[in-house]
Amino acid sequence: MSDAMTIAAAGVRANLAALSDAAASVVAATMPSTQDAAPAPVKASGFLLAYNPDAPFANLQDLVAVPNASPEAAITGALQAANGVRANLVVYRIASHLYRSLLNL
Repeated sequence: MSDAMTIAAAGVRANLAALSDAAASVVAATMPSTQDAAPAPVKASGFLLAYNPDAPFANLQDLVAVPNASPEAAITGALQAANGVRANLVVYRIASHLYRSLLNL
């Protein structure tokens, strides 16, 4: 079984990835959309396809990915990921201190 430092480091890495995804969701959710039609569901990735022929990044069918979350939900996800990073760093620091104190015995 892994020690606490390894588990905390893996948790920090996972939370940083979640923080990056949450930040992208915040940006996508707060961008003004110019969609003309109702979005069509795509997959469970958190994005929907919406028809927007004026978008420079639209695909060949003039569909654009739009977030499937409100800005409030995206910001909440970012806060949860940031709190997860802080918690894992505290666990890592405590485990490191305990490991160093064992080496001093």
